[in-house]
Amino acid sequence: MLGPELIQIIRREDLSFAEVAAIFREVVSGDLFVSACDVLSAIEAPLATDIEKTNGEYILYSLYADHELSMNPFLAHFVAVWKVAKARQTQEKNVVLIGLILSGKGSELAPLTLSKVEVTPSIIFQLQSLDISPYDHTLSVQGRLDIDNESISDMATMDTHSVAGTVTTNFSSSTFGTEATATDEIVGDYFRRASIEELTKAEVENIMNYLQNDTLPLLSLDLSISTLTEMIKFNSILTRLVISILLESPKRTEYALPVGEIYVSRILATLPYLPANLQTLELLNLLITQPAILKNALTAEDASTLVHAFLANATRATESLGLPANAITNEVAIDRAAQARQVQLLCLFIQALLRNNVMNLSEYFYDIQSLCVNFLWVPEAAELFKLAKTVTAEDHEIK
Repeated sequence: MLGPELIQIIRREDLSFAEVAAIFREVVSGDLFVSACDVLSAIEAPLATDIEKTNGEYILYSLYADHELSMNPFLAHFVAVWKVAKARQTQEKNVVLIGLILSGKGSELAPLTLSKVEVTPSIIFQLQSLDISPYDHTLSVQGRLDIDNESISDMATMDTHSVAGTVTTNFSSSTFGTEATATDEIVGDYFRRASIEELTKAEVENIMNYLQNDTLPLLSLDLSISTLTEMIKFNSILTRLVISILLESPKRTEYALPVGEIYVSRILATLPYLPANLQTLELLNLLITQPAILKNALTAEDASTLVHAFLANATRATESLGLPANAITNEVAIDRAAQARQVQLLCLFIQALLRNNVMNLSEYFYDIQSLCVNFLWVPEAAELFKLAKTVTAEDHEIK
C-alpha cells in the first residue's frame, strides 16, 4: 500500500504531471516497480479522486517513458481502462489522459496539470477513432491480454473501476448479507497482522477452520503487491490457502456473482508482479503443477498467462538488481551476485514446470531466451538456453 507521503504526492494539484512523477521517483525508497504497483492499487480504489487517478496514470506511464509503450508493464491496464470507458461512453479526465498516452502523445502531457486536461468535443472525437488493435496484438503475444472484447459490453453495464485487465465493482455491505460478526472481525485482525508478523500455529489453524465454513472475510482482503509479498514472507502456508480459496471463488455459492470472477481476475493480475524469491516460486509452482492439492480453479489458459507475465516481470526486475547507491557519485552498481541467485531460482522454477509437463518449450522459448541471453555467465542459464535451442519445429514438447 502507498504510504502517507506518496499518497500526498499523487494528490498534488499545483504541480504538473512531470513534476509529480519526478517527486515520486525521488521519494520512493526501494523498488520503483513495486511502488508503481501500489499506485495502481490506489487509483483503482472506489473512492479515488480525479487528481489521484490522473497523476497516478501519468506516473505509471512516465516511469517507462524511455521505452516503447509496448514495453510498459502497465500497458494492459491502460488498454483495459480505455476499452471499458469507451464502452460506457465515459469522458473522465483520466480516461482522456490514457487515450492520449495510447495515441502516442504521452510526452505532451508532461507540462500539464489536471486543470489543463480538457475534455472537449474535438478531443473526444479524435480519441473515439483511436485504434488500439496493435496493443491488443502486442499484449496477446506477450501473454498479457487480460481483458477480451466479448467482456466489454457486460462490464460497461457495471459500476466499475478498471485496473490492469481486471474490473473491481463497488458492492455495498448488503451484497454479502449481514454485518460483520465478532468472529469476522477477529479473522480480519489476523489478516492485518499476517503481513507484518508470523502468526502462531494455533492462529493459522483457527483461520483455516473458520474459512472452511465462511470465506466472506476474504472479500475485504488487501490484494496489493506489497501486502501479498509480505504475507508470503511471514505466513506462506496461510497465503497459499487464501489464494486457493480466491481462485476457487467462482464455484462458491455464498458469493454474489460476479464477485467470484472479479476476485480471480484480481489475484491473477497480482501474482505476476510478486518478487521472484523462493517463497513466491514455491507458491506459483504449487498453483500451476498441483492444482488438485489446492483445489483451485486455475485453468491451463490462466496458468499460461500467469507464467508468461511472471517471467517477463521477473526478468526485468533481475536486470535492474543493484547495490546501494554510492554515497559520493550516487551511481548504482549492478549486484551480479544477487542477479546470479535470482537467475538460478528462475531457472529452477522453469525446469520444475518442464519436469511436470506444464510448460511447452516452444511456447516459452522467447521468455526463456529473454532471461538467459543476458545471463549466459550464470551456468544454470546457459544450460537452460542450450536445452531450449535444441527443440525442433517437429518436436515442441518435453517428453
